[in-house]
Amino acid sequence: MQGVKKAIELGIDVTAQMVVQHGNYKEILDYRDMCLDLGVTFMGLQKINKWSHMSLDWWKINNVENNTSVDYDFLISAF
Repeated sequence: MQGVKKAIELGIDVTAQMVVQHGNYKEILDYRDMCLDLGVTFMGLQKINKWSHMSLDWWKINNVENNTSVDYDFLISAF
């Protein structure tokens, strides 16, 4: 965070990207607030993609699409 603050003080535009998955989707609003407080120029959200090293069991737990343990009302409202 110190590096982000320093870059912004120097007039450098800072972008941030969050990869959304089951373990962190409830932190989207905190991420937004932190970026706004820091003065980040652009905030992005990206859903997690399945890579070959991820087991199917891990993917079923951590993916946010078609996951019955995800609170979609919250997730949709956070966007």
